[in-house]
Amino acid sequence: MIDTQGPAAKPRRHTFSEDSDLAALVRNVRDAIGALPAYFQTATRIEGLDAADLFSLNSVLGGAIEVQVVETLNRIRAVWDLLVVVPWHLRNVLSGEPVVYAPYIEQARYAAEYRNWWWETRRETRDTSEQRKITIPQGNVRPYPDPKTPIADRAVKDRGSNFGRMARLAGLMDDYTESMRDQHVAGIPAEHWISFFKLHAETKDAGAIMKHLTKELSSRGLGAEAARDVADSISRIVGTFC
Repeated sequence: MIDTQGPAAKPRRHTFSEDSDLAALVRNVRDAIGALPAYFQTATRIEGLDAADLFSLNSVLGGAIEVQVVETLNRIRAVWDLLVVVPWHLRNVLSGEPVVYAPYIEQARYAAEYRNWWWETRRETRDTSEQRKITIPQGNVRPYPDPKTPIADRAVKDRGSNFGRMARLAGLMDDYTESMRDQHVAGIPAEHWISFFKLHAETKDAGAIMKHLTKELSSRGLGAEAARDVADSISRIVGTFC
């Protein structure tokens, strides 16, 4: 159920004067972050990974990617207000070094305001208006706060800890996410790999995985023969690097 009683105005991105120092800084930082795929280097190499453990790598590699982002900024370290999401995969799907793609870049303030607006007014839920509310910290919220300073917005009710998961906000990253799903990994669209790993997490039976994967790929517009070929290719690639 969508709440029509909350704030109806959709948030807007904040604009800066084109000749201002802040606008120049934002442009420079965006350009530097956008160059990340070309400059990303890491000594990290993964071997012997089970398919079911692939998604858990994000927490392990997140630190390395964050360090590389800072290095790519080429010592631009002034205060900047951006949300950056860096997609990656292992070069050989289940082994090799991380490969990163062009990041998603958005104004952090706009993203936070959009999240709050979506949570309170557009999220499909049976929660009451009171349960949809968000607690906003009081006082002088600023970059680089003192340790333990409460600066984060918090949902009144969030049992699933979904508040703040930007990728789940309908309308914020949709176009970018779709473009990333279309990227080919080992010659196969990323969205097909996602389907495979989700099925693999549910069952270890190879026959069942192939059957369900072929059916799902067919439902996405692939012909029956093409769906079988893709499913078979995924199975062979995973078997090679496991």
